[in-house]
Amino acid sequence: MNIYRNQCVDITIICIMIHKVILSVLSLLIVSECMKIYGHTTFSVKSFSVINYTNFIPLNPIFILELSYSLKENHKNSHGHQDIKLSVKIDNKVQTFTLGEDILFKRVSEDTIRLFTPWFHTITYGKGRIVSFSFSEGKKIVFKTNIAFSISNTTQTPIIISEGINEVEIPRKITQQVRFFFIYQSPVKALVIDSYEGVTNVLITQPTSRIKGLYSADHTFFKEGEYLVVIGNSQITSRVYFDKNPPTFRILNPTNGSVFYRTNDIQIKWLDPTDISGIDFSKSYLSISDGRSRVVEYPLYRKFNRESEINPYEIVYLSLSEGNYECSIGYTDLDGNFTNQVVKFKVVSYSLDREKPFFKRVEIEGSKKLSESKFVVKGQRVSVFLEFSDGDYGSGVKLIHYTVNEKKLSESAFGNVKYLSFEIDNNTNEVSMWLEDMNGNFSETNFISLIR
Repeated sequence: MNIYRNQCVDITIICIMIHKVILSVLSLLIVSECMKIYGHTTFSVKSFSVINYTNFIPLNPIFILELSYSLKENHKNSHGHQDIKLSVKIDNKVQTFTLGEDILFKRVSEDTIRLFTPWFHTITYGKGRIVSFSFSEGKKIVFKTNIAFSISNTTQTPIIISEGINEVEIPRKITQQVRFFFIYQSPVKALVIDSYEGVTNVLITQPTSRIKGLYSADHTFFKEGEYLVVIGNSQITSRVYFDKNPPTFRILNPTNGSVFYRTNDIQIKWLDPTDISGIDFSKSYLSISDGRSRVVEYPLYRKFNRESEINPYEIVYLSLSEGNYECSIGYTDLDGNFTNQVVKFKVVSYSLDREKPFFKRVEIEGSKKLSESKFVVKGQRVSVFLEFSDGDYGSGVKLIHYTVNEKKLSESAFGNVKYLSFEIDNNTNEVSMWLEDMNGNFSETNFISLIR
């Protein structure tokens, strides 16, 4: 019984985490770093439009704006950051929002976002109005436009923005709240009505932190059926089903048919499984087979290595002899839905490796960066941080070669990072660095200039 209670607590925590992920990733993104523009870039607007109004706006409008933008390098200022602000002006009243902090936006493509901008003052009914929209970077206005609208004698309806609200999936084994999000100027009554039994549930709506005009309401569905969700004078039909979908995940590597040019550090890496019901780890597994027998099997009752909280994945490293292998990963959820994925790969001798290693990152500690290859250092002693790779499947980096003060030096590589420390003689010093893997393949040479 204690085990079951602990499991329920773990499942509840997982469900809460899933809700947070759905809010921050799958639904409308509220990520402050996404639109924080650093000092070495400048922000420019490529296109701008109001997509939910044409000629008329209501007395309390919510503008849905679509913005395409670009970022340009500016090496004159390499420190600090500039916030991007949106200002909306009607009848000499101005509202200002900081993108990524107190305004809701949804990414449409790599360079296009959609902004949800409520107007928090009632517009007097009567003649037409000029609405001004402007974007500024720091104190500089980078874009401004005026759009003329007539005023309709109506008030704005709440805009329901929850994704997946039409088809709602619920688990059988645990109770879980479904969260509805909507944009409005003030809280309004929210209802969930059972279409078959006519039972009405009144929900409590609450404002979310930071984002003005964004409200949420929670409801727990206990059975399948058709429900009417009413928020103010907006409504939508939700069809609720018990969970019939298996857990979803993806094997990142090895890819199917890939070849490892080494027998150690065979990396199996896959995304964390997600499922509405929670994962039954007692019925989940990872197995490696050589086609004749099962070489190794791991029960997936715990996290192997949560490398990233933003994009969590699991990872194990194996040592395998040369040959053909099949990797199978299977997950079962608490409602009994099962899925598995299988990839096939080879392990061969490092002597067959023909791929070049490469540098991923080169940093000169305590330096001022003038360009990608030119740095100002403070003294004779220089410390260099290197991150490098021979790819997911290569034989592995064996040596780091470098020249300094016209001398060639070499150091062994262990893992994928290395610190080099050396002294320079002249006011301007040319340093070159290159990598060598286990089969003698060399990377491209990295040239840097160090100025004292």
